[in-house]
Amino acid sequence: MRAFHYDRPPLPGLEQHIWVLDGSLAVTAEGAEHLLGAGDCLRLRVWGPTRFRCAGPAQTRYVLAVVRP
Repeated sequence: MRAFHYDRPPLPGLEQHIWVLDGSLAVTAEGAEHLLGAGDCLRLRVWGPTRFRCAGPAQTRYVLAVVRP
């Protein structure tokens, strides 16, 4: 799968921690796109739609940790 999106989080204000292990990942939340490469981390609170997309030609591996607000 190259991309997937969520219309809304299961719980408003859900906190996500994303750590890219290999490849590159574009994460769009609150209308802003964040481009992450291997070794990069992103922490965000999710209130609305989010989109995850493989941003390069290689496969992407990442860890997604979810924390309740």
